[in-house]
Amino acid sequence: MNESIGLGRIAGIRVGLNWSLPPIFLLLAWSLAGVLLPSAAPGFAGWGYWTFALLATAAFYGSLLAHELGHALLARRHGVRTERIVLWLLGGVAQLEGDAPDPGAELQVAAAGPAVSFALAAIGAAAAWLLAHLGVSALMVAAVGWLAGINVLLGLFNMLPAFPLDGGRILRAVLWARWRDRGRATAVAAKVGRFAGFGLIAMGAAEFLVGGGALNGIWLALIGWFVTVAAQQQAELPVGSSAAVELTVADAMSRAPVVVPASATVADVIERYVLPTRLSAFPVVGTDGRLLGLATVRRMADLPRAGDDRRGVAGHQAALKYVPTGASGSSTISASEVAFAGSARHANGGETSSPAHE
Repeated sequence: MNESIGLGRIAGIRVGLNWSLPPIFLLLAWSLAGVLLPSAAPGFAGWGYWTFALLATAAFYGSLLAHELGHALLARRHGVRTERIVLWLLGGVAQLEGDAPDPGAELQVAAAGPAVSFALAAIGAAAAWLLAHLGVSALMVAAVGWLAGINVLLGLFNMLPAFPLDGGRILRAVLWARWRDRGRATAVAAKVGRFAGFGLIAMGAAEFLVGGGALNGIWLALIGWFVTVAAQQQAELPVGSSAAVELTVADAMSRAPVVVPASATVADVIERYVLPTRLSAFPVVGTDGRLLGLATVRRMADLPRAGDDRRGVAGHQAALKYVPTGASGSSTISASEVAFAGSARHANGGETSSPAHE
């Protein structure tokens, strides 16, 4: 999902909006101001409904962001970085830079988002009850109550076993733990996700044609389409599996890597190494030839822009503890290791390149 408008960073994670969000934001606010809030709290002026509708809609997208941050922050604890969070037409997407390292981590990361939504729903329900008993405006109570209810629906919907929704990822984690085969678990979860997506499309079509809810029908069909396409894409991604061809790291590694001295600046690396070679990762070595870390194009691109960038690359490399390691936990991966196993071991920084030795 592409980011059209950047909003900055939260806890070091880039947050942005896709161009598709503003239209649905206004549509949701219009629905609240024109139908839902007037029916729940009649007798107020139009500007009052619109004020609380816009506030409630903004708070809802804040809830979506919190839901995705729940995934991202717990993923970080398990060694998986999040490239960015993007809010878009159908909700939010936390773009993780890899899969969880084991079924337990997968289960925790997947469940974190719905847990945040249910927690926000409980807080909203308690706030609505308290405001009502304090005699606060019925319009405010209705808006807060709606926000609590929509977070319940958000949590429940995401718990559907429709991969790649959170419930589908939980299903994959359970199957992965049972079969000890992530590839097989992913294939089955994706198949369930596709069936669920087709089911949502069918429900949306029925609602549109005979249920009298054209907007709800279109919405369900769009979500079903998204789930179906995303499940198919996930099924096609290469993952570790007992059925996979056991390629070794030696089959994929560069035997004469371009190394960067620790004394080089970021500008030096870009001008003398990145541009001429088009490589994306460079081992950083000290004066004694000892491996110190890994300089990656991604990390340098994430640095704040500077006119004449004389910052030392050594200060912005991926330390060895953040680089995928070999089975023994050493700073390099053995060339004889199975490639899928090597690529699956991401340390806390989530780097996707690693030094190898023969």
